[in-house]
Amino acid sequence: MPGQDADDFKPKRRARKPHPERVLKVCPLCATVNVSSASECFRCGWDGDFDTDAGRVQTRVHRIFTPDPRFREALKNGAKAVVSWILKAL
Repeated sequence: MPGQDADDFKPKRRARKPHPERVLKVCPLCATVNVSSASECFRCGWDGDFDTDAGRVQTRVHRIFTPDPRFREALKNGAKAVVSWILKAL
């Protein structure tokens, strides 16, 4: 940079992203993951105390992003199997 020596240059630090366990909480009634700032569960409306245990929050987040093995099998069998699997799940 103009007007700076190479020795004075300090790279900008990236802002650390918070761990999901710090910004999420789990509804004890329906086990839905909610943001920490929410006053009530967006799914069931629970407005009591939420589960903020880091291990349990991490487990619920993992379950969201890990597809059910039956769903993966249905995907292998094509769109008709996926629709059938979804209808059975309802």
